[in-house]
Amino acid sequence: YAGRFVLPGNNWLVGTQTTYTERPFLDRTALVNAINYDVKLGTNWRALGQFMGSDVDDGAGSTQGFGSFNAIQFTPSDRWSFETSLIHYDDEIDINDMGYMQRNNLVEYFLSVNHQQTNFPETSSTASVSWMAFIQLSSNTEGVNLMDSIMSMRSQKMRSGAQFDFRFNAKLEGYDDLISRGNGLVHLNNQFSGGLSYSTPRRGAWRKSIGVDVFQEGVKDWGVDLQGGLTWYPYDTLNLDFNLTPRWSPDWLIWLQGDQLASFSHTNITGTITGNWFPADRHEFRLKAQWLTIDAQAQQSYRIGPKGRLVADETPVNDFAMINFGLQLRYRYEISPLSDFYIVYSRGGLDRIDNPSQDTWELLGDSTRLRNSDQFLVKLRYGF
Repeated sequence: YAGRFVLPGNNWLVGTQTTYTERPFLDRTALVNAINYDVKLGTNWRALGQFMGSDVDDGAGSTQGFGSFNAIQFTPSDRWSFETSLIHYDDEIDINDMGYMQRNNLVEYFLSVNHQQTNFPETSSTASVSWMAFIQLSSNTEGVNLMDSIMSMRSQKMRSGAQFDFRFNAKLEGYDDLISRGNGLVHLNNQFSGGLSYSTPRRGAWRKSIGVDVFQEGVKDWGVDLQGGLTWYPYDTLNLDFNLTPRWSPDWLIWLQGDQLASFSHTNITGTITGNWFPADRHEFRLKAQWLTIDAQAQQSYRIGPKGRLVADETPVNDFAMINFGLQLRYRYEISPLSDFYIVYSRGGLDRIDNPSQDTWELLGDSTRLRNSDQFLVKLRYGF
């Protein structure tokens, strides 16, 4: 159940929202209440935020949690904008029964700067350039310093419709308090990543994109992934989008059991196909299919040592593979604005293979046979 109430003013807005979820299979109920605000302070300043409380009963007892998000935005001109925000979630707040939050037990400060440049002469091939930089400082509610982040991005749009993007991210050394699943803090050194991507304008029936990223996700080594995209527009009412992302990394750090972690050299391939067809007014067909394979070879076992430092040991670790496939076919008919009729078919699955004998491309083919879930849904939404 969900309810929402909003009280708007001339330059402000206050709202409340309540959700209640019953999950008999888990013997669990969850009540979440939230109050949000949005206030414009003159022409350049804005304050917004939300306060949340959760009350969850899972049969073993009840827990109450609290969380808040507060931000101030400053926009002195159409070129510059600034934002600062503070997030505080205690270790009991839980809105995931009906909503979503990445994690609780978090205190996070965020500062961002955006610059937009559009005053290029008409003879320039560049239409606009935007820059963004942000700093994110994080800790948990026990005061443990997590990995802070510094990130910058640049996006350049051309008059032809092409686009260039550059990104850089630095995660500064600190602790990961989640990776060991409650078996101790893990200290990680600085991790860097960066990438470039380019998309072409639509030429005829085709649009293309390419990209490359280098990154660190473990103890010290570097990985790389490539992105390739192709969009086909055979008709104005039909388009098909194909994307393939292979990824190679010699140092993927994951938790195994207890205080044991391990690094793996892995090849990861993700592929997606998306299609949209509008055969007539108010009718829409949509296709989405996704494949994922992970082929991981064990490299080094670690134990959590003093002060969370990883200590290499000789415990044997097995290779493994993961395959995943999802398919959805959807038909939508618009009865009227805010009223729709849907017919949806979906299927897919997930499988883990220990010490696999197949190569990466064979695993990709095997994923299409997964059928752990096979569903047919009819839905009517009516707005009044």
